[in-house]
Amino acid sequence: MIKKVKSFKKLLLTLLAVTLLTGAANALAVTVSCNGTNSPANQIYNSTGIGGTLLSASKFVQIIQSTDTTPGAPDPATGIPAGDSVASTGTLATAGNFSASVNITTSNHVYIRAWETWNGTGTPTGKYGTSELKNVGTGFTYTFKPASFATTIDMPVQATLTTIAPNSRGQGAQSQSLTLTGSNFQSGATVQISGSGITINSTTVNTATQITINVNIDTAAATGARNVTVTNPSAEASNTATFTINAGPLATSANPATADQGFTGNVVLTGTNFHSGAWAATNAVFSGSGITVNSVTFNSATQLTVNVAIAAGATAGARTVTLTNPDDAGILTSSAILTINTVSTAPTITRLEQTSAPGVPITSASIGDGISIIGSNFGATQGTSTIAINGTAVTAFYYWSAGKIDIAVPTGATSGNVVVTVNSVASNGQPLTINSAPPALSVSTNSLPNGTVGVTFNQTLQASGGTAPYTSWAITVGSLPAGLSLNTSTGMISGTPTTAQTANFTVQVTDSAAMTAIKALSIVIDPAGVVTNPNISGINPATAYLGQSIIISGANFGASKGASTVSIGGVSALPATWSDTSISVAVPSGVASGAAQVVVSVAGKTGSSSISVDTSRTYLEDFEGGCVGNWTIDNNSDGNPDSGYYAFGTGVDPNNSTITANGPQAEAAKEGARGMKIKYSYTSDWGGGWGAALANQINLSSADKINLYVKWDGSSNDVKIGLKDADGTSFAASVTNATLAALSGYGQVSLDKSSFAYDKDGSDTGADASFDWTKVGSYNLVYTTKGTTANYQYIDSIFASTGSTPPPPPPPPTGDEPVITAIDPVIGPAGTKMTITGYNFRDKDTSTTRKVQFISAANVIVEASIISWESTRIVLTVPAALGTGAYDVKVLVEFPSASDPSIIRSFYSNPAAFTVTATAPPPGTIIAYPTPFNPNSGNPLKVEFDPGSATNIGVYLFDMTAKLVKRDNISVGQFTWDGRDTYGMPVGDGVFLVRIVNNENQSLIAKGKILVVKK
Repeated sequence: MIKKVKSFKKLLLTLLAVTLLTGAANALAVTVSCNGTNSPANQIYNSTGIGGTLLSASKFVQIIQSTDTTPGAPDPATGIPAGDSVASTGTLATAGNFSASVNITTSNHVYIRAWETWNGTGTPTGKYGTSELKNVGTGFTYTFKPASFATTIDMPVQATLTTIAPNSRGQGAQSQSLTLTGSNFQSGATVQISGSGITINSTTVNTATQITINVNIDTAAATGARNVTVTNPSAEASNTATFTINAGPLATSANPATADQGFTGNVVLTGTNFHSGAWAATNAVFSGSGITVNSVTFNSATQLTVNVAIAAGATAGARTVTLTNPDDAGILTSSAILTINTVSTAPTITRLEQTSAPGVPITSASIGDGISIIGSNFGATQGTSTIAINGTAVTAFYYWSAGKIDIAVPTGATSGNVVVTVNSVASNGQPLTINSAPPALSVSTNSLPNGTVGVTFNQTLQASGGTAPYTSWAITVGSLPAGLSLNTSTGMISGTPTTAQTANFTVQVTDSAAMTAIKALSIVIDPAGVVTNPNISGINPATAYLGQSIIISGANFGASKGASTVSIGGVSALPATWSDTSISVAVPSGVASGAAQVVVSVAGKTGSSSISVDTSRTYLEDFEGGCVGNWTIDNNSDGNPDSGYYAFGTGVDPNNSTITANGPQAEAAKEGARGMKIKYSYTSDWGGGWGAALANQINLSSADKINLYVKWDGSSNDVKIGLKDADGTSFAASVTNATLAALSGYGQVSLDKSSFAYDKDGSDTGADASFDWTKVGSYNLVYTTKGTTANYQYIDSIFASTGSTPPPPPPPPTGDEPVITAIDPVIGPAGTKMTITGYNFRDKDTSTTRKVQFISAANVIVEASIISWESTRIVLTVPAALGTGAYDVKVLVEFPSASDPSIIRSFYSNPAAFTVTATAPPPGTIIAYPTPFNPNSGNPLKVEFDPGSATNIGVYLFDMTAKLVKRDNISVGQFTWDGRDTYGMPVGDGVFLVRIVNNENQSLIAKGKILVVKK
């Protein structure tokens, strides 16, 4: 048996009367003596210790024989010493005194054990004391007088374990205090926990019924139940209690996964084993420095929302996050799930754009305009960042991202630099010109022509500046000549003079803003038969390119040209049309850039005005009436010189006899008021085409390219474009069908001048085959026969340009035709609400018909439903009947002629391209575009619906788990969404549900789905 050793004091033994023996071992008579009369006294004490209280009389004593030098521990059940034998027993005769004799085998050891409460029967209990141990030697007798000892050793008792609190902790929990309750806990007791991964740092026996331990739980400790036991000194382990290791909180991803330096906002953590409870900012700690956790919100066992502030100087790179569950102190650290991006200390602006026309750079804007600032390092959110335009702070912000910001130009802004300031660091300045308010209202007519008694007089007063349209005219001082009257609505002075006189008067004009302007004028009425000076009252347009048509309006030009002349900038020009009040003429080659005087000479008398000439572009043809003249040869072999446009071959519509009258049409206009409308359907032989002579030879010697606008008919034909010089030599270049088919809507075709080569078939007999670019006199288009189509094609603005990129189109006309400057949107489903901006749309008081038409490639016209109509702005609904595809949008206005109200004048606007992406949805559903929606594009999602009569409208967006993502209140049937939730965090990919209700009665207005795809 292995002895259980208990410590005791080794006291010196006194050996007396030792007799040496030889031979085999023999029993030796040993006298044991513990008495106060011994010298030194060696009495036995109780648990008070040596020098305390003597052990009481009659207490049980064992005399024990041992073969070695180590006393055996008493057996818990019998009290027999382990590995030793009890030679004799007895009791104390008196307190502290014991004496007895016993036989001990020679050379063995002897010691005594006294018990404080046990009497030698039954299970040993209480305290005991063990004397020193001494070898008895080999003599005949031996007196054993051990030194004094006390009964201070507890008999081993098995502990009982009742509870452990808390009875669970999480993986990674550190320095956790656990309290064990039970009974029979002894000093020196130890605690054991099964399995690995738990370190017991300390054990404190507080009382016989309570033990406190401090533990660390490894992050990789296996989860589940563990057995806990308590073992008293020299005793068996107690019964077991259960302690559970819970799985720790582990974050596996963060949304957003990246954040800029200086970011403040929510980061949503997804993971496992998040426990509900009082989550504090300290329960989430990101690695490194520079990230402050403001709050932690428990959403579910797999999701937390952490509000963080990232310092502007936080170190860039990947970060981990350590989470601590608030209930069981479980603590785990994630992998690197959040990356801090470096934000340059200097935000950079690269360009400015009009918000409604993405991708088109701008350098000017008006107060209130929406503009987009494109650049980098603006930060993911605005935060404390600011924007100023020439020092004026921007207050209206619609969108903010690291690369794009949408704002409105603030009131009071002046021309200067746009500057974005992020984290107190200013960007570069991007120049922006703030458009000035319209010029002051004025009467622009400076003089009126002479009239003649008995001859009809018609002149219209002109105004400029102010706010168009001009609502009324009046004579405030003086009077008109006898026989003449003023139309107060149009400003026309008309009638037949009856008396030769000079009339002086003052006219006043009133604009739409109720502002007025006056001017003193006079009219001289000559006697009958007197030729009066020609008078120019206006020129349209006031700025024109070389070769472009201008209309000279006035009086006394004569019914026909005859010997009369027109010169522009000192260069003679041959007019295309001539009447007493109007002349159509193209600006001739040779006119210098800038201001040019326009002079009309009639019978030796002249009238003059001026225009501004732009020489960066030279028109061959603009289809506005001033470019085409008369041929001097018979192109179509009918025996007569041709006049105006001509057609040749078969299958051309309009044909040769009708092309001059029916070819140029308002519906075919790309620029200005008219373009050429042509259909070619001949499918055999060599082909056919059309052309025209120019009223004036033009000089294209410095041009690099020949350009024209084409809206193709969809056929498989090619087109050959030919030019003729003064001696009839033709040079031509071809445009392939692939180029034509690739055009989107009304597109531009550009040909290098070097691609034009000698065309023998198109040249006149006797031509020298050498092309004189200074004397271009005509053009034609020849169709190479490959197929036929029922569709018309449109041609507009044939012009020459210098450089690789043609200059911008000419300025918009200032006449009566409506002009579209922009549409918003340019793409969307049928049923979309659209806004058209421009001018000359007129109002209901000044027009008889106002329409917006959508024209398909097959020339099918569908009229739009108008929501509101102003002279510069139209709001409409894209027709629900439209199928998908490209359409031209045109504005049509009709109104009575000022000179003869019985005549109705019709004008089409220039076309604007719109693409229908989907057919109209049924009632009660939404229209959402673009779809799918990419929030990273920088362009918001637009949603439209029919609100009926509701004006208090609630918009709800849900994800597919029915979680509310965004809520808003609106008052109209449309809204935009930037792809962020209520907290400003970007949503993920997926399908989102839209529900729109009337807040007044919670009735459903519309519903639908939105697909979000970021790529």
